[in-house]
Amino acid sequence: MLDRLNVWVGALVARAQNLKNESGQTLVEYSLVLALVAVFVIAALIAIGGDVNTIFGKVQAAMDSAVSAIP
Repeated sequence: MLDRLNVWVGALVARAQNLKNESGQTLVEYSLVLALVAVFVIAALIAIGGDVNTIFGKVQAAMDSAVSAIP
């Protein structure tokens, strides 16, 4: 899936570079990169969401046991 997306983004950037009117092109490129990064971050958070909750649960349990051990 990432290979197809990478090819698509590469083709899109190559197409944008071939345009004769370059006004606003940089803004479009930065917007595409920002959108792509946002998609990857959201996908990563969804993929590891359960793992993050498990880690936070373990940290909370460790802190609770440490606090209860204080006289």
